[in-house]
Amino acid sequence: MTKAMERKFEELVAVRTETGNKYLDLHDVIWDNEIEEYIEGFKKMGEEKFTISVGQGSLIEVLARFQELGCKIEGVVDYRDKYRMFDVECVGNGIKQVPHYEKALLVSIA
Repeated sequence: MTKAMERKFEELVAVRTETGNKYLDLHDVIWDNEIEEYIEGFKKMGEEKFTISVGQGSLIEVLARFQELGCKIEGVVDYRDKYRMFDVECVGNGIKQVPHYEKALLVSIA
């Protein structure tokens, strides 16, 4: 695994810790030449599943490549985004913070 990919995985772990998400989440642009390294890294870490929340234009091609390499798209799950972890809700005369969830694709690794 390249040093650049090691840094990406360090960030993925840090974000999961910060947000409390169950899975590592690919939230930045996924380049074709990185997909095999991502799978290798997930396996090395013992991760059986991960999420993809990035909304890039070539996402269909990226998902197809993950599938070609044996991954399976399992469906849509809720996750917490590191940039928007809470919403504000009016309660009586005050307000309270409530968790904010977004949607991500859940992918399992073969």
